[in-house]
Amino acid sequence: MNLTDNESGFWNLMTRDGLEFRGALTRSSVPQADRVVALVLQGSGNVDFDGDVSSPLVGFGLPDGPAPKLSLQFSESLVQAGVTTYRYSKRGVDHPDRLHQQTPDFLLQDLEDAWAQLSRAFPRARKIIVALSEGALLAVQAVGQKKIQNCEGLFLFGLPTRSIDDSIQYQFKDWPIQTLSARADASGFVPAAELDRLQGGLLPGVCLFAPPEVAHWRAQAKALGHAEVTGLSVEQDLPAIYGALLSQVQGMLSLPQFSGWYQGLKALPAFNEIATQVESPVFIYQGEKDAQLRANETVRDVRCFSNLKEVKVLKGLGHSFAPHLGAFSEVKTSGPLSPGILEQFVADVKTWMND
Repeated sequence: MNLTDNESGFWNLMTRDGLEFRGALTRSSVPQADRVVALVLQGSGNVDFDGDVSSPLVGFGLPDGPAPKLSLQFSESLVQAGVTTYRYSKRGVDHPDRLHQQTPDFLLQDLEDAWAQLSRAFPRARKIIVALSEGALLAVQAVGQKKIQNCEGLFLFGLPTRSIDDSIQYQFKDWPIQTLSARADASGFVPAAELDRLQGGLLPGVCLFAPPEVAHWRAQAKALGHAEVTGLSVEQDLPAIYGALLSQVQGMLSLPQFSGWYQGLKALPAFNEIATQVESPVFIYQGEKDAQLRANETVRDVRCFSNLKEVKVLKGLGHSFAPHLGAFSEVKTSGPLSPGILEQFVADVKTWMND
């Protein structure tokens, strides 16, 4: 098999273009564990095989909690259930000179290589994919486009079903406005007393492109020309602030370090076209408080899978399946995964195994 043992309990992935990515093959002590093998795929970003997706865009781990190593959590839970797992670092982690290749076409190629190697290593095993966010999207594309064969189950967390442009607009404009508008008074005004409860007084997302003294809601209000800073209008102020933020993000996506990834996502076949071609059983997990995806749209869109087994909306959890922080739940977090979701997930895997 084209997996090399690095003598530390880990197995590295060898790609078709001659690169070697760190990976971990974890085998359960349960008898006949190798009868089911799971490929675990992480979310977006330059993320290693343990799956910590923390960044200013998606948030950081819960304070005083363990490191948000989401892929590792999935793996440990599956191993306890008697499933062998494999996970690998994304292109660009071990080879920084290839970071520009961290685009959907190369990521799909690496997924194909990992699947082929697992198939050679475990030819008789039933194989599934467990994937988060971008990894879930790539898994659907790979299975739906028949780039990989004999995938007997897809367990997908935070699956993007709409275009990248729609997701960007929701994350940086619609979601912040929706979050703040929930605290508006009868006149459509979010009062100062409420806005002062924001963590540090910083408007969600604005601090990504501005120092704290500029991202503070009072500074933004003054920049809009308010002589007396008493709050922000839902109809005028919030769209102006977050329209500007969205424009900044769109400009960032045109930069060389992001444009390949962005344009690659835009070039993927539409979700509904590919999802209808997926014959594998599909299990969907969606955070109710997701700040990257509209949960209600995901629940509706995934109905086009012909073999949809479960759709579970997890109350109070965000895109990384951990609770948000802050008085408005405006502070995104990147994990760790809440224990409840892991229990439900493992139960679903066991049910699938017994089918």
